[in-house]
Amino acid sequence: DALSLLKHVNTISAHIPGSEASKIFIHNEICSYFSYFGLPHLFFTFNPSVAHSPIFQVMNGDLKVDLSEWFPSLVSAHEHVICLAHDAVAAADFFECSPMLFQIFIGLGLQDLQVNIRWWFVW
Repeated sequence: DALSLLKHVNTISAHIPGSEASKIFIHNEICSYFSYFGLPHLFFTFNPSVAHSPIFQVMNGDLKVDLSEWFPSLVSAHEHVICLAHDAVAAADFFECSPMLFQIFIGLGLQDLQVNIRWWFVW
């Protein structure tokens, strides 16, 4: 009886983002692609952080950041977090430009890829 209850709980929680059941569901979904497409040769994780990004500072209006430098000088972490808290729209814009950055780094447009790309965020 307890196993039956656990099965129902896992089935329901598979639709809740971030739950252990949803992580298992996503893992199984990725593994199911292996039989169709074969084993992947390369995994690429692209997770830009708004909290440490000089690009976000420029999008937020900080003109002192020189993006042509290899390691641009940044404001202190405290000031950066305050800017992030005060301008959530700039953070959302940074999030929306992530697919464009992916396209630039890989050199392909998302429409050119042969497989579906899903953006999964697990908190």
